[in-house]
Amino acid sequence: MKKMLSVAIVYMIVLSGLGVTAVSVERDSFSTSLAAMDTSKAASVEFSPPALTKGTDGYIRVECDEADYLLNPGKPLLPRTVKTFELPFGVRNVRVEMEIKGVQERTVSSQIAPAPAPMPLSPIDGYRPPGKDTELYSSHDMFPSSWYSYNVGCGLNGEMEHVTYVTVNIYPVRYVPADGLLYVADSADIRITYDPPAFTLPKKDTYELVIIAPQKFSSELQPLVDHKISHGVSTRLETTEEIYAQYGGVDEPEKIKYFIKDAVEQWGTKYVMLVGGLKSTFYAKPRDNANSGVTGWYVPVRYSNLVSGEPGYPCDMYYADIYKEGGEFDNWDSNGNGIFAEWTDETGQPEDVLDLYPDVAVGRLACRNIQEVRDVVNKIITY
Repeated sequence: MKKMLSVAIVYMIVLSGLGVTAVSVERDSFSTSLAAMDTSKAASVEFSPPALTKGTDGYIRVECDEADYLLNPGKPLLPRTVKTFELPFGVRNVRVEMEIKGVQERTVSSQIAPAPAPMPLSPIDGYRPPGKDTELYSSHDMFPSSWYSYNVGCGLNGEMEHVTYVTVNIYPVRYVPADGLLYVADSADIRITYDPPAFTLPKKDTYELVIIAPQKFSSELQPLVDHKISHGVSTRLETTEEIYAQYGGVDEPEKIKYFIKDAVEQWGTKYVMLVGGLKSTFYAKPRDNANSGVTGWYVPVRYSNLVSGEPGYPCDMYYADIYKEGGEFDNWDSNGNGIFAEWTDETGQPEDVLDLYPDVAVGRLACRNIQEVRDVVNKIITY
């Protein structure tokens, strides 16, 4: 799925519910028996007739009441309807089939407007936004190439339950640019089938909240641990030194991510608080290599890698995004080349395919020293 990676931090200083919002959600409840699990889901969608308007630039714009837009820079700007389904966590081999109904052909006298390109807030040397895709606009092929596409991922829903998300993108209007033809559908029937999960997560909350920090902050954090426990939030403090000694991984951030995965699966952890930021804005090294900042951070960070525009940025979403389709561990290096969260070109086509649904609520107290830890803990307890 084409989308630009954005910084995502799930705030959690005061424990609050994490909602995962979708356009339209159909919800499955978890089954206690995998053998008895329903392994299919169906839905129907109706589309309002598209309205065609011609702008002062000479291009035609297509609008449908219930739809947003397919925004591929330089390509025709066409309606898109999104349906998101919740399935049990860890289901495998998800398959989506669709029957498109009531297709009509319409002729347009002018070209459909091209989608605009995203623009940076401040100028970037050498950045040239993609213009109109002249090759596509001279093509006799239909755009989009299919009536629908879909994406599968794992994450938390509004009730903090682990689920599988199936997001179906439906394109009710398709365009043949060289022939000036639109093909318009009035409805669609969707059918989703899948295999049961290989395992289910335990329904327990041994430690609802886990705090991760260096050993030097432990004494200052103990009052926060006691405070959370006194308010009914089962809490555990784990030091980075303990995690590094017990877990393997390609680097320190991955070791921490594997620990969080174990905490979710063994303790039913819902919330993770990272305590520790950049040690100093003057002398600390924020980034050790393309993938991480470790030596300059009390709790390390994972960096994204953008080839164009900017070199990347730290992203704690990495720690929250534990699972991908099928309940498998998502290491954020799907192409296996050792570069994490890799994105390459201005169209947003990713080299690494990322799930990007949080599986645990993660927040960070970016404290730079013991005094800052003491101050923020006192404020949390007081307010």
